[in-house]
Amino acid sequence: MKSRTMRRFAVALWLAVLVVAIIVIARARFTADLSAFLPSKPTREQALLIDQLREGPASHLILIAIDGGGDVNRQARGQPISDAALAALSRKTAAVLRADPRFLSINNGETTTATRDRELLFNHRYLLSDRVTPERFTVGGLHDALNESLDLLSSSAGLMLQPLISRDPTAELVHLVDTLTAGRDLPLVDGVWIARPASLDAKQAPHALLLAETRAAGSDIDAQESAIGAVRSAFDAATREAGSNAESKTSAIADASTSTSAARLILSGPPVFAVDARNTIEREATRLSLIGATLVALLLGSVYRSARALVLGLLPMISGALCGLAVVAAGFGVIHGITLGFGVTLIGEAVDYAIYLFVQRSRRPEGENSGANSAADSSHFWATIALGVATSVIGFAALIFSGFQGLAQIGILSIVGLVVAASVTRWVLPALMPAGFAVRSMPRLGAALAAATARAASLRWPLLALAVGACLVLFIHRDRIWSDDLASLSPVAKSDQATDARLRSELGAPDVRDVVVVVALDQESALRGSERVVEALAPLIADGSLAGVDAPSRYLPSQATQRVRQAALPDDATLRANFAKALEGLPFSKAHFDTFFEDVIREKSGPPVTRTDLEGSSLAIGTRALLSHHEADRQWTALVALRSPPAQTGVGDGMPHDVPRARIAAALAPLHTAANVDAAIETRAIDIKTETQQLYAGYLSEAIRMAGLGALAIVVLLASVLRNAMRLARVLVPLVLAVVLVAAAQVALAGPLTLFHLVGLLLIVAVGSNYALFFDRRTLIERPVETNTDGASDDRALLTSLVVANLTAVIGFGVLGWSSLPVLHAIGTTVAPGAFLALLLSAVFAAKKRELLSLP
Repeated sequence: MKSRTMRRFAVALWLAVLVVAIIVIARARFTADLSAFLPSKPTREQALLIDQLREGPASHLILIAIDGGGDVNRQARGQPISDAALAALSRKTAAVLRADPRFLSINNGETTTATRDRELLFNHRYLLSDRVTPERFTVGGLHDALNESLDLLSSSAGLMLQPLISRDPTAELVHLVDTLTAGRDLPLVDGVWIARPASLDAKQAPHALLLAETRAAGSDIDAQESAIGAVRSAFDAATREAGSNAESKTSAIADASTSTSAARLILSGPPVFAVDARNTIEREATRLSLIGATLVALLLGSVYRSARALVLGLLPMISGALCGLAVVAAGFGVIHGITLGFGVTLIGEAVDYAIYLFVQRSRRPEGENSGANSAADSSHFWATIALGVATSVIGFAALIFSGFQGLAQIGILSIVGLVVAASVTRWVLPALMPAGFAVRSMPRLGAALAAATARAASLRWPLLALAVGACLVLFIHRDRIWSDDLASLSPVAKSDQATDARLRSELGAPDVRDVVVVVALDQESALRGSERVVEALAPLIADGSLAGVDAPSRYLPSQATQRVRQAALPDDATLRANFAKALEGLPFSKAHFDTFFEDVIREKSGPPVTRTDLEGSSLAIGTRALLSHHEADRQWTALVALRSPPAQTGVGDGMPHDVPRARIAAALAPLHTAANVDAAIETRAIDIKTETQQLYAGYLSEAIRMAGLGALAIVVLLASVLRNAMRLARVLVPLVLAVVLVAAAQVALAGPLTLFHLVGLLLIVAVGSNYALFFDRRTLIERPVETNTDGASDDRALLTSLVVANLTAVIGFGVLGWSSLPVLHAIGTTVAPGAFLALLLSAVFAAKKRELLSLP
């Protein structure tokens, strides 16, 4: 009666826990932000870099291209559409998006922005121009400026200056436009940006370019997905209005150059990558979960030949996955998509426990053989399961203390999932199993496996030789066993990365390698700090070491600088007198420049330009891209991007490797003195490529170190339980060799290992330990096998259960190998062969066949 009450209590508790877990998961928030897989205690440089990855201005930008078709390598694309039709699509798409509150700005080269830019630049030219100094408004300075304007009038820039010469005789507007467009030479066709292939043989078709800045934070993936959907809808509306039925993701053959049916929308940028990554992770995790679960169910169904046994066998796995995800959601407030995908792997191990239980109960159905031997057998059975779970828990506990939120989520999910799966198997399944429950026995298969296992010892030396070869492979590749590329963690395809680099280059926003980060307590100090950085680096620009810099003060000078420029402007009487003398010998009449004098005096006495004044212009985009405010720590960050000499720049490489970074550091050193403390609280040069490599290297080293400590803890645990050096070796050697063989094969055939391969190697130990411990279990029971025929039957049944469990693990993990996601692919291609090798090696290095098996 007491036993029945305990079983009912176990079932009730299990159901209650599942209900709570489902509720928690239903309310959970999911993310694909890879910054979760960055260290929680980074260096200061890494912290600044991570902050930019998470919430930086670049995380708001969507790069848009409307492809005009006509690529000869895509036969179905047809003839390219005309420039006029392409420009019309760009204008119509931009018009819809400009009215959408989800966007801060839309820029496609139209005069909508250009007119606002010129109006802003012209009205505040004397506060924004770096040429405004006291010397410029002396007689000599004005005379030189007027001579330059005469030269400009006869050049292409004269078209801009001619109607404004009476108000801007010093050509400040032309100078500002040239300064702000330096490095961004985007051709205008019909008033919008149109990028063309460099040659007739180029693979890229002509395409219109747009730059959209979203209002939502970069980490708000739901909002970014909504904004991306708005872009697609705007494009669809534009094509429909132009008389096309093409969808944004497909293209059809155009019948004429005026048709827009060949047009195709191309999106890139951090928001697009984040949304695509989350959707891909969720889609593949769901798809592979269904495939893996279906294949495992088919396998178990063919073995059990019982729907009831199949459902019961899947309950531990389902319970473990749900409880693991619920604990992660409750503990972290969010479930990472990679963690969700990792939950698929529980199929491969958690289902094993039920298989072992069914085979054990089938040998001794309830009510039979309930004597001392049966009690001892059952006790040792659960002791073996508990020891296997304990080794897995220790291995994954290393991930919790690694200092990385992403790894901690995976560790907690695995530990909770396995413990719950084992507990459900131990306490719930027996209560749900009807009296006399037994799965179909397979005596022939068991006998064949027993015979094969008896001969497996002959493979010891060949496998040891293979392991020596594997060690040699790892030694030869010792300098590249582990990948140092953070991109190896990214779910973004190489082709998408290449497209992003191309669009950035065409938009004049190359992916620079080096930046200087200025951290300050307020916006004014951040701008002052960026100005001082630009001033400090001027000698490097002069001697050609740098092609230039891009700073927020380029678009919005600090108020202190603007006040200095106001002070440089002369009073009205002085200006008129100096200007009259400067006109001598020049073909200008003083009577035409009254508005010039009025503009100068108005700027001299007017308020400085603020960030609000820039709204609606491309200057606002540039300012937001390089100047940001962080509410959490109430600090401002200004980025100064360093441009490499054009002749040495390569796509995606930014600054060339021979740039003297020591000179950059030396130039910035004076900014840290007490005299400059008012400008910024921190100024640091960051080599993005180096920092990301060091970031990942530290990440990987920490994970390897924690995995090593976990492995040591497993050895200590097994040694304390087994208390025999030979038995400990028989358990550990198969696991070590399986890890070595898989690692060597991965390095030799697929290249360096990543962090995800490390997780896979941990899983090999977690899964394989069960096999090794069950092969050692016969010596734990200590039965005289020569006289106990039940022992022979038990061993054959145990072997059958191990093989079936191994097949479920290989299937569960093997399907992950087909994933396009690096995390799931790496785990699948590592654990599937590793699990098989762990079982094979456990059989090969088990006790002598006389101690293990009783053959008929």
